[in-house]
Amino acid sequence: MDYIPVYEKEISTPGTVQVDTARLQRAGVRTEAASLRNVANEIQATGVVALDQSRLAVVAPRVEGWIEHVYVGAPGLSVQAGQPLVEVYSPELVQLQDEYRLAHEAGGASAAATLAGSALKRLENLGITASQVRDIAAGRYDRTLKLSAPISGIVLKKNAVLGQRFMPGEQLYEIADPSSMWVVAKVFEHDLPALRTGSPAIIAVSALPNRTFEGTISFVSPQIDIGTRTADVRINVANADGALRADMYATVRIPAPAASPVVAVPNSAIIDSGTRQVVLVAKGDGRFEPRAVTPGARNGGFTAITEGLKEGEDVVVEAAFLIDAESNLRSALQSISGPPPAAAEPKP
Repeated sequence: MDYIPVYEKEISTPGTVQVDTARLQRAGVRTEAASLRNVANEIQATGVVALDQSRLAVVAPRVEGWIEHVYVGAPGLSVQAGQPLVEVYSPELVQLQDEYRLAHEAGGASAAATLAGSALKRLENLGITASQVRDIAAGRYDRTLKLSAPISGIVLKKNAVLGQRFMPGEQLYEIADPSSMWVVAKVFEHDLPALRTGSPAIIAVSALPNRTFEGTISFVSPQIDIGTRTADVRINVANADGALRADMYATVRIPAPAASPVVAVPNSAIIDSGTRQVVLVAKGDGRFEPRAVTPGARNGGFTAITEGLKEGEDVVVEAAFLIDAESNLRSALQSISGPPPAAAEPKP
């Protein structure tokens, strides 16, 4: 697009720039009225997808024993709650099962009932499920016992090997439920006062460019990272289809709460010189007044103007820089802050 030449004779009033109307049309100069809008800062941050730590479970037997059969033999496999993982032999469990069955079969004698109750309590304390207890009472049990998945999910760790001896508390499996994930975002400290738990957030991941996920802020860290000046913000995101995976890179947008309407202009209307921000106010007949403004929040392609502009005033939103490039705009801007100092007279 060609620049718009502006000549000295076209400057009609101090502090304004006048451009021929035909040249404005050829250059595509467009104006738009400043209007009242709800403009609030939208917080943006980067983060990483992580497993929901509240949806993890481990299989760690409470007795000593040996593994006699492995049903789920590799990490990464999907399992359902109650699905057998391994079959184990434990002398302690076999003894307790015999005690409970014999005492249960003894009937109503008080001593037998006490013994049955004691054996039942010990079995429950060792992690035997209610359905397994019923099988024991009915005499349907073997010398081995199946250990099942406590939740549905993905096997993260598998430490069970055929023939392995295990001790009480030794972790054989770790399972994660990926139906809900965390996104841990790094939010700059100056944005933290606007965050509230329960506020919505919008998540996008680079691996799925055409999709976004809705989440909810569940935790804002009370500690700032001294290196990055950010704090961790945890966002809960539903992941029913398993599209989100741990360690994915994510971008986070946290919409700001609605604010009172303020005078706002399109972002393209603001000319930023680095030290001040200016808009070109259309005065009619090809005349433009450069006016210093104080911008505020930005959101949705608009910038709030806190000082320097009134509702309804027309500002240049396209080709503003072209007017600036070949006009006396710089000298017009000087008139805002006063005339330049007079040059010193030469000595005779």
